[in-house]
Amino acid sequence: MRFFVAIFSVLIGLSPLTGQAAEKTFPQLFAEATGIAGRPVIQNGNSFAAGQTYAGPYGGSYTLDVGQWSGNSGTISASYNNFVIPVSSTMRLIYNGSWTYTGSVLANNMLEGNLTGQWTISGLGQGLDNFSWGMSVRFSAGMAYLSMTAPGLGAPITYQFSQADMLALLL
Repeated sequence: MRFFVAIFSVLIGLSPLTGQAAEKTFPQLFAEATGIAGRPVIQNGNSFAAGQTYAGPYGGSYTLDVGQWSGNSGTISASYNNFVIPVSSTMRLIYNGSWTYTGSVLANNMLEGNLTGQWTISGLGQGLDNFSWGMSVRFSAGMAYLSMTAPGLGAPITYQFSQADMLALLL
């Protein structure tokens, strides 16, 4: 009888030893931690061969790709193509760029890892069209430690955000 219970548990996704649902994969955990859990991602074995592209709510698009992963650790990349963010009724910012996160998703949806990226923004006016900058973010214990570099700034600009606020800026 135990044998049949174990087989049935495996077939419906439960662990035969604990009776609990199978552990979530890194892509599932990352999606939950960032609030994109309802969006599909295309899987091919232990890596993702192609990303899923999403239309921006105001124009443009972004693509999410998942690289190699194991358990709760791995790599996620995003690229933005003419992604529009309206600032006012007359001002629209257009983003092009990408970022890559490499690290883990811990308990309580906390990220523990590094994100690097680069951006070009147009629509600022005031001689700042096609303004470019780079960034690196260290996620740890529910916080995001951002360092930004841009031509002409000299030393990097650093900020500290909650993880949720930083993710709201990215996704």
